[in-house]
Amino acid sequence: MSTIEVENEDIERLSRISEGIDFAVFGFGTEPLDFARRLSKLGDYQPADYDLLSDITERLVFINRLRFRFSKQSGDMNQTSRMIVDSNADALETYLLCTCIDAIAGGREYVEFPAWVNENMEELARELNIGVRHSLFTIIQDFFGKKSMKQDYFGVTRKLYEKYENAEAGLTRRFHEFFENLPPSLKEFISDRFIWIKGDFTSEHYQTLVKEWISRPTNEKMKRLARDYLYGFRRSKYTHVARLSDSTRPGWIRQAANCGTIPNVDDDPNSWQFATFEKKKRGKPQKYTLLVRSDTDENLVWRAVICTAILRDFLKYSISKEYVEALLRYYGGIDAIHAFVDQMEENWDWYRVLTTPRFLVEESRFLNYEISKFKTYTGKRLIEEFGDIIASTGLEGNISGYLHSLNSLNEIINRFDEAYPPGAPKKRQQALPGLATKLSVYDFSWHLRWVYSNLWRMMEDGGLHRHSNIVLVN
Repeated sequence: MSTIEVENEDIERLSRISEGIDFAVFGFGTEPLDFARRLSKLGDYQPADYDLLSDITERLVFINRLRFRFSKQSGDMNQTSRMIVDSNADALETYLLCTCIDAIAGGREYVEFPAWVNENMEELARELNIGVRHSLFTIIQDFFGKKSMKQDYFGVTRKLYEKYENAEAGLTRRFHEFFENLPPSLKEFISDRFIWIKGDFTSEHYQTLVKEWISRPTNEKMKRLARDYLYGFRRSKYTHVARLSDSTRPGWIRQAANCGTIPNVDDDPNSWQFATFEKKKRGKPQKYTLLVRSDTDENLVWRAVICTAILRDFLKYSISKEYVEALLRYYGGIDAIHAFVDQMEENWDWYRVLTTPRFLVEESRFLNYEISKFKTYTGKRLIEEFGDIIASTGLEGNISGYLHSLNSLNEIINRFDEAYPPGAPKKRQQALPGLATKLSVYDFSWHLRWVYSNLWRMMEDGGLHRHSNIVLVN
């Protein structure tokens, strides 16, 4: 086989790899063949890491589905059910992202506490200056001798468990060290957008606590956020206690508008949201507060953390500040597209109602109230804030045409409400079938079908970056 044939065969193989789901999840900002070459090399020389990357890829795909399916389905629920679903969906998404970080940070298979004690029996015996035994109980029994086992058993077990958590086998230490070792630009981004304090906004000292947090070194902030908040509450407490937070309003996080300004951070308290958490320490409740900038989606940040770790530590890319900012914006664009697609489905359902004369005549809401308009705000946001991302799909003109159709339909509805106001139900009832006819004549369904099918195809294909030539890392 000639050199050219070998090279062509290699390019074909790498092209197939770059069409896979791994590139779809982690390939933003990379050159497809280069990504495939690095992934192939990882599989050849570090198969365990390759398998871990594949497992994390599958979990992130599932998380994506979870995120957008829950958000869509909750719209058909009553307020109480929607609050429960939204809160738990958010908490479950965070938890699953934490398990991905666990897997990357853990380095090796998780070791249960009793197994760790047995594995380290000789070292523990030397530290406690006792003979080697075959169980945790006999270690404690020898150590305390005739002391009250009932009184001291839990104390020494607690000390052993703390040692276990800080040992190489424990995940807590590895978890917060993972955050301390993130790229500086990503740590700076997180530091600017998250505040974690011991206390809550009912405390008269909360502004002092915020000032103290701001003055902490970045690595100390990363350690506390990772260990105390993410690992302690969002991972462990959600797992073992099934509790989200102390927030009683819809969603787990609330506007900080009634809490005064955030010192040395912002003059506008509305630019922050907060959630309160509680745990018991020596039987007494201790509250903690997380503040997050209102323009920051927490779970998109943790997703970026995972992606940059995979690219840097597994595939050996250099991660720049520009890449981190572009990645987070890209995730925001994907979120906006999903919101737009959901609203397209909602508009289509409403169009079918308004073009069915029987529904218009029989339902009293159409006689007594103005008719609700078709919604355009997600499409406008997509064009205004993420126009460059949409341009890479080639669908910008179709989306603009779809929005133009919606505006025309809304004009027809406006003219109808002005000509036949709800205060004149008889005339309005007689005119409603004519409205259905006018709306039916103005067919916008082809715009909807074209944009909807192509956006979903691209999303299923594995992300819009397949359709972009932007390369941000090397």
